[in-house]
Amino acid sequence: MGCTGPTLQQLSLPGCSSRQVRHLLHSQSRLLTGVTTRSPVTLRGGTQDAEVGGTKFQNLLLALEILHNPVETKARRDEALSLCEGIKQSDFECKHYAEKLMLFSLPDPVRHFGLQLYEHLISVRWKQLSSAMREELKVNAMTLLYNGTKGIQDESNYIKGKVVQVVVKIAIQEWPRNWPNLLSDLHALANVGETQCELAVMVWRALPEEFMLSPLTIVERNQMIQAWRADLERVLSVLRQLLVASFCRRSLVRKSLVP
Repeated sequence: MGCTGPTLQQLSLPGCSSRQVRHLLHSQSRLLTGVTTRSPVTLRGGTQDAEVGGTKFQNLLLALEILHNPVETKARRDEALSLCEGIKQSDFECKHYAEKLMLFSLPDPVRHFGLQLYEHLISVRWKQLSSAMREELKVNAMTLLYNGTKGIQDESNYIKGKVVQVVVKIAIQEWPRNWPNLLSDLHALANVGETQCELAVMVWRALPEEFMLSPLTIVERNQMIQAWRADLERVLSVLRQLLVASFCRRSLVRKSLVP
């Protein structure tokens, strides 16, 4: 039996804060015994349909197609690259197109570029962003984990990896001081469905790797490592739960195939 979680419209309401996102995620926590019914992603900051058919949006899609076409000329590639890089010059426009490019109907390389726009805002522009935009990006990051990807067997690994990187890079900037509930949010997310559990585990795995690679102070790095280690037992519990649920499902499938 499927389970229908909170819609992305709920997560995308203009007044929706990270606290409300946590409430919606925790209200949907459940054992991994079924498949979660999820809608295509709609991120905070605008609806999917707004300006998607506009000229600039279509030009951006064309530019991305040119960049991934091996038979295009260098002049056309340079022009396309200039347009794509120009999107990054405006923080609002960068976030706006990052949201629009995450439509499930778009090719994976296009969606990957949308995630690159998010990564640019976090890695390059974070300290210059307003507190409101930072909050929106945190909400969007959790939304991406909740249902910003296709099913566990349908999504490309490099899309999953980039979604995880978006969350981890925000964590490096904000956690634990300004994002104290990140780990509890991941635990709630892991109980929503298999796809979400996989992404949550990927985030847990990537966090300590990023701690060691990022230019953090000794104090900041130690705080993060201590917080991560303190959560390790809960992570192992989630993994055990996932393995047991997977084993039970496979056993049921085998029994159903036996005449």
